[in-house]
Amino acid sequence: MIASVGINLAISMLILFAGSNPEAALQSLKTSLFITFLITGMVFTSLAFKELQEPTTSVSFLTLPASNFEKYLTGWLFTFPSYSIVSYILYQMSYLFISLLAFAAYGTSPALVSIPWNELGIIFMVLFIVHSVFFLGGVWFKKMAFFKTLLVLFVISMVHNFWVFIWARLLMPISDLSEKEFVISGVPISNADELSHTAIWVLKSFLILISIMCLITAYFKLKEREG
Repeated sequence: MIASVGINLAISMLILFAGSNPEAALQSLKTSLFITFLITGMVFTSLAFKELQEPTTSVSFLTLPASNFEKYLTGWLFTFPSYSIVSYILYQMSYLFISLLAFAAYGTSPALVSIPWNELGIIFMVLFIVHSVFFLGGVWFKKMAFFKTLLVLFVISMVHNFWVFIWARLLMPISDLSEKEFVISGVPISNADELSHTAIWVLKSFLILISIMCLITAYFKLKEREG
């Protein structure tokens, strides 16, 4: 994680001093750090139970004087709450560092990243969903858990997109996008905005439910592997 942050800082400093554009450097840093912490978090989560993936360390892990739930909870606390807090602190410190350099070079006002509560909630939900999937992958797969989880997600995504495309063509042909009027089985729906808002909430609830199911499955899979 530290190496990734250092690389992002170096790139942002290059943009800052080479391009003489502090706003572009700060915006680039915000985007690149978020992507970096997300990818690093996926890898870190996949290694939560690395001891079980290696024959030489699995015995020592299984004989630890702790219950299955304690091992499970420890792995979850380290890879989600603790990682999220550390990432947020590094995120703010990195942004403040570059903003201070911009202040020294161009006179811009140094500041921390201001994230509205609604956006922070969305970020938290995305991290929770992604973490739960890779947490399950870290328990389920014995080797190369990160890459195998990515492969499973890719296959599921392709099947899902194909399925949605087929049903969308059959049931929801769009009659006129300019008027936001949709037709489902011959019945027009003029209030597309309300339909879209409802669909988003249904999708969010479904993804959260899937995430909780992944965490529950991960616990029982860990219990099974230790049994």
